[in-house]
Amino acid sequence: METITNIKNPKGKIKILEVNFNLKSKKDSNKKVLILAVFRHKGEKLVYSTRHKIEPKYWEDKKQKPKISYPLYKSINNDLEQIKNHITEIINSNHEIAISDLKMQLDIKLNRIIEPEQNHQINFIHCFQDHIKKMIQIEYDHKYNYRTIQKFKTVLRNLFKYKGYNIEFSEILNYKDIEFPFDEIDLEFKEKYMKFRYEFTGAKSQNTLNTEIVIISKILETSYIEKLHQNTIFQNEKFKISRVDTSKLALTEEDLELLSNFDFSFNKRMERVIDWFLISCYTALRWSDFSKIEPEHIIKDEEEYYLRKLTYKTSTDVYIPIDHKFLNLIKNMIIKVLTLQTRNLTEF
Repeated sequence: METITNIKNPKGKIKILEVNFNLKSKKDSNKKVLILAVFRHKGEKLVYSTRHKIEPKYWEDKKQKPKISYPLYKSINNDLEQIKNHITEIINSNHEIAISDLKMQLDIKLNRIIEPEQNHQINFIHCFQDHIKKMIQIEYDHKYNYRTIQKFKTVLRNLFKYKGYNIEFSEILNYKDIEFPFDEIDLEFKEKYMKFRYEFTGAKSQNTLNTEIVIISKILETSYIEKLHQNTIFQNEKFKISRVDTSKLALTEEDLELLSNFDFSFNKRMERVIDWFLISCYTALRWSDFSKIEPEHIIKDEEEYYLRKLTYKTSTDVYIPIDHKFLNLIKNMIIKVLTLQTRNLTEF
């Protein structure tokens, strides 16, 4: 089934543009495959990657979109609509556009590439912003998760602060009026940035600075490969910050039992945090998974109960056996519809 869109040619007549969304392969119904946008223009055919993958068993061939029951249905479907709308917009603005130019304009509108005529104006911050936007676009393909994207955003905001800009977190991806040439990133920058983070922003961990320099190096390397600059400082061993060993503490079953039995009724907020903490310990799930447990995730097999969850980061189904005590805890949390932010859990 084609996605049909009306477009106008220069003579005012209506042309029909057919955009198909097909799977690259259907051999294995359980193996994720790429979703492709296929369309023809002026006798030429273009096969365009949507950068989304899906198992064929979750794909509606006739409707050419994921099944409504698929966990990422809304996100993928919105992106497919966006691609279709951009194609229509490009052709409406220039009906004579060549297929190669159409692809380039589509890449630009989807922030996959930078407009060539703007390359000379691009600096390090602009590349950083574009990189994060691309990460966000393919977040739902499970290459990047929400926490990884947040780490990149935090480093970007710290760079704005380092340059003296107090930009709202919500605006850091779009603010362009900043000078930050690629060649400014050198060994002197590293030392100044470290001093700034320790003295002015309260950074306390060397491992935190290691992560930030790794991210900065990643952006620098990616833009170098794209031939936007010639700065190879990211290859210099002296530009790196070494990690340090830290102590890791693990609670025993006895510790968890003490927490579970302790009466926190004098502090309802603490009681809620402890309940969520116990759920995280018993399930060994990531924050992105255990904080979104729903009633339908609890299943019963004969006399045994399990928690079935499609994990966000790896997109795999896990089955976690649960006893009656833990079962009651989860049900209680779900009934109360209690929510919690990760910073609250960390604070307590």
